[in-house]
Amino acid sequence: VGFASHFEGADLRGANFTNAMMMQSRFTDAQIAGADFTNAVIDLPQLKALCSRAEGVNSITGVSTRESLGCR
Repeated sequence: VGFASHFEGADLRGANFTNAMMMQSRFTDAQIAGADFTNAVIDLPQLKALCSRAEGVNSITGVSTRESLGCR
């Protein structure tokens, strides 16, 4: 996974993006419940959008999606 990836409408539930470099990536309408974004580098506007719908806990890592994104 990397720079300028397009995840529009993708099913990313339960995915592990730990340490991924995801600058200029798009996540519009992606399903992210249970995804782990720990230490992933994501553009601030996309990060805010992801936080607005983040929920669940990754079944492998045990990390909550909101926590992994650093959501407030």
